[in-house]
Amino acid sequence: MDEYVYKVLTMRQWEQFQDDGEFAGSPHDKRDGFIHLSARHQVAGVIERYFADQPQVTLLEIDLEGEKLLRWEASSKGEEYPHLYRALRIDEVVDSETVHVHH
Repeated sequence: MDEYVYKVLTMRQWEQFQDDGEFAGSPHDKRDGFIHLSARHQVAGVIERYFADQPQVTLLEIDLEGEKLLRWEASSKGEEYPHLYRALRIDEVVDSETVHVHH
């Protein structure tokens, strides 16, 4: 498993996260009852599937080592993704980068 997990946010969501100090989830996360995260190798597919309508997004690198509420669970296609069953805290963000979405 990767040392870090990743979260893709819209630019607005990232601004709000920085203002609030925590991120309780996107509408998609709230609907499913957990925060959808990714391993590094899954990020490009997540951006392509869920953020194609955005000119750019923010990719967060997150340190959740030892977190008991982080679970790796199979998606509908069978691939395991990390799911966090609580809000993300700003102090867990190790790095952020702006990613331009190619259309």
